[in-house]
Amino acid sequence: MKLNNHGWGYKDMIIYGCIILFFLLIATYNINYLYDGLNTSNANNINNEVQQQVNENVNNQKPQETIVDYTYYNNMELKIKNATLSYLNDYNYELSDQILKTTLETLVNLGYTSAIYDQNNNNVCVGYSNSYLGTDGEYVIKPYINCGNYITEGY
Repeated sequence: MKLNNHGWGYKDMIIYGCIILFFLLIATYNINYLYDGLNTSNANNINNEVQQQVNENVNNQKPQETIVDYTYYNNMELKIKNATLSYLNDYNYELSDQILKTTLETLVNLGYTSAIYDQNNNNVCVGYSNSYLGTDGEYVIKPYINCGNYITEGY
């Protein structure tokens, strides 16, 4: 290698460039080889774990009840309606042109009703009621519930 005021020659640059390219090719091959080994072993392990979890979930699932007992849920809506009426009478709300939304959680916390479960007694239902004054001055109360397999129309 001969250095002078003009820098390196083409011959030197080509030799050093080839050396760097050779080492880059070796590094690329090794990195690719390592990632292929990791991906294959991890992918197999992950696929096996996922398959086991899916099998466990399928085996642990309870059969879903497909028949909905509408009478049961109508009675639950009536229970919310009666609890809301008691709540409104106790607190004397002025509902001139307003709609009052009362949640089932509020009614349960204040002791007007107990929690409502679905027809299989597995899950707690959520709900609310909308109340307003009708033309005759009486309360109009529309209850809504969501129990997973039953949802009141308009919920």
